[in-house]
Amino acid sequence: MVTKKNDVHIYQNDVGRNVPSTGVTIIGGSLTIAGETARVSLGYDQITNADLATVQALEVPTGATIAEVQNTGSQPCRWRDDGPDPTSATGRVIAPDDTQRFTGDLSKLRFIRGADGVTLDITFYRLAE
Repeated sequence: MVTKKNDVHIYQNDVGRNVPSTGVTIIGGSLTIAGETARVSLGYDQITNADLATVQALEVPTGATIAEVQNTGSQPCRWRDDGPDPTSATGRVIAPDDTQRFTGDLSKLRFIRGADGVTLDITFYRLAE
């Protein structure tokens, strides 16, 4: 599924499932995009369950325009990119074991846990030149 909101593109896929309509496949924890320009990895970050008790923004490396965010916890995480902060009851959801891909102005993204048991693993990229 591809959604665009406030200049941030979101690509969602369940780990291990092929989604031919978007060309997204998760294979062994890495993301392959059919027909996409090569990407350059710019770093990794993790936002822990304790940190997610309050609203958290991404620490975006210089030049990053893509973030793949995986919820490796046991509870859903909520996010927003439209200005207001998410709460434990409002915002879009990243379910446990789901990965969402964001492109655009990554500094707009905000995350918070819905309940105790969330860890977010984030990898940052830019498109190769």
